[in-house]
Amino acid sequence: MAIPKLSCVKAVIDMLSFSNTKLKRDGIAAFSIPAGSTCPNKGICAKGCYAMQGFFLMPNVREALKRNYLETRGSQFASKMHAEIQKKKPKMIRIHASGDFYNRDYAIKWINIALINPKVRFYAYTKMVSLFKTLILPSNFTVIYSYGGKQDSLIKANDRHSKVFPSFADMTKAKYKDTTTNDINAIGRNKKIGLVYHGAKSKQFDSIAM
Repeated sequence: MAIPKLSCVKAVIDMLSFSNTKLKRDGIAAFSIPAGSTCPNKGICAKGCYAMQGFFLMPNVREALKRNYLETRGSQFASKMHAEIQKKKPKMIRIHASGDFYNRDYAIKWINIALINPKVRFYAYTKMVSLFKTLILPSNFTVIYSYGGKQDSLIKANDRHSKVFPSFADMTKAKYKDTTTNDINAIGRNKKIGLVYHGAKSKQFDSIAM
């Protein structure tokens, strides 16, 4: 896969965050956009989406997510993100602690960013199953198909995928690797990624595959 040429951009927009409690412990940077409107394949997951609750509803957080989204729409997004990576030097980046790859052009921007930063590990949970099954990803870009959307039927047993469980006991019984407190497990060799639901109790449910 050819490495794309990106235009030189010196300004750093501060799109990458190290504020996520779970991720920052392992030095993982995160990039997020608003959940919901950027998730065209959302399904039952919307019922208890943690990215539409609590911290994500704070005015300053909502403003930052909106700003990030607007940046992704621009032709200079890949160049700006590359400049920020060069300055902050993260070893790993989780794409979308909230939000999803809302269209093909946006997904390709991230593929190009990964290609031009081969020493950085990129990973993302996504419900855009049919989209990513048509794309060729660089070796430093890991995608985890996330159950709970409109395209669950396209997720095969051999695909790296994730499910959300109501408890650790349920997750252990199903033999899924826990990433509730350690997201490093999401990019290992295990293809069955599990998380315990940690959204608002008022939105709790018996079972959901997200």
